[in-house]
Amino acid sequence: MSWTNVSSGISRYGCLALLTTLPGHRRRGHARRCLSAACRRLLGLGLTPYATVEADNRASGALFAKVGFRASHAANYVVYEPR
Repeated sequence: MSWTNVSSGISRYGCLALLTTLPGHRRRGHARRCLSAACRRLLGLGLTPYATVEADNRASGALFAKVGFRASHAANYVVYEPR
């Protein structure tokens, strides 16, 4: 019903990405439980969980805040455009 991608490279951070809940199962706490479990897993591996949340995605920002995330810094997306 809810899932997220968890990855880590050579840093001390673990990236959470693509948190998704099927439309018919939203607003039931599945994403929160999924996110919390992924954070516990990363912390158990000695990694600091992080994620990117778009500034205008208030629902996602509220969910991450509820789980214990805080805004760290702003970033801009860059897109490759061939010349």
